[in-house]
Amino acid sequence: MRFSERIKKVEISNIIQRDDMNQDLRNSLWNMFCFYLERDSHNNFAYGLQKWLYFRLYKLPIDEIKQYYSNHFLKKVLLKDDWFIVYDMLEETLAFLETNNPYRIVTKNDFIRNCNIIFQRENSAYRFVDEVITEITNEDEIKSIEDGINAPLEKAGLHLKEALILLSNRAHPDYRNSIKESISAVEAVCRHITGESTLDRALLKLKNKRIIIPDMLEDGMKKLYYFTNGEAGIRHALMDESISIDFEEAKYMLVTCSAFVNYLNGKLSKVDK
Repeated sequence: MRFSERIKKVEISNIIQRDDMNQDLRNSLWNMFCFYLERDSHNNFAYGLQKWLYFRLYKLPIDEIKQYYSNHFLKKVLLKDDWFIVYDMLEETLAFLETNNPYRIVTKNDFIRNCNIIFQRENSAYRFVDEVITEITNEDEIKSIEDGINAPLEKAGLHLKEALILLSNRAHPDYRNSIKESISAVEAVCRHITGESTLDRALLKLKNKRIIIPDMLEDGMKKLYYFTNGEAGIRHALMDESISIDFEEAKYMLVTCSAFVNYLNGKLSKVDK
């Protein structure tokens, strides 16, 4: 773990890449293309793709292309162009593979799968969904997590920050423990308010502290709590090693628990008045 992570100096805007592309993400995408281009002994794939991009994306004269410089062009796009142009380029590459891919360097499905693997590993806010690059982490979700981390109850903020660090560790992401930290943030707030020892008991006692929440919200959070630890007869809890846990589950729990922490803090601030 890096020094900045150990002392919890980590910003979600730097972790989930929404309005930018860091060099790791760019290099990873270029390296993916390098594997494809190694199979392209005559440079036909790179040349064909450059012509496609000149025509469809850049609106530049095709007759000015020099075939054996196409690799350099693709590298420049991925490493130097604006981040949103790179995503445009990836969508256009998919269209090229679908309609004009006589070289069979890579299949359309493999391209989508490899891009999504890189997007997830490097914490991009985007994925290929139904062959279109789609945002999976929006500004409201990011703000919710940031507000939760900066919550008045420091212990809850520390749990959410740890959940974020575990989720975003590019080398060894720990989704299960990220989920545990997310639900622990909710538990910390509820225990602070009620003095109870567990989240399920604390949720029942919130009304005694003049914090009234709708039954559906209370029941939903209680079920998430049971689902993360297998209590109350849940047969297949989220922590069961036989169940696959991925980025999407961990991110969902982080966003949901952050929102609930913020919700409880808002309720508590009204009671305190």
